[in-house]
Amino acid sequence: MCPFEVVYGFKPLTPLDLLPLPLLERANMEASKQADYVKKIHMQTKQEIEKKSEYYAAKANKNCKKVIFEPGELVWVHLQKDKFPEKRSSKLLP
Repeated sequence: MCPFEVVYGFKPLTPLDLLPLPLLERANMEASKQADYVKKIHMQTKQEIEKKSEYYAAKANKNCKKVIFEPGELVWVHLQKDKFPEKRSSKLLP
């Protein structure tokens, strides 16, 4: 769906559709039906965004190895100068 359709509930076919003239099918709709229609469009859009996000995450993490550390294991932590300037006086701090 185009962003205009997600927000307003219809696709403008011509620039005249953007004028504040009531469209027949929209003007005859009850407020509750119109609200349900817009909620349905928003739910469909949310589901599509979540589906695409999962797809992109799966593609990005395809070659990543999942490592789980147990409590008490020793790990090497690299503190970048930009993110932790006060904690990076020496690389070998405990």
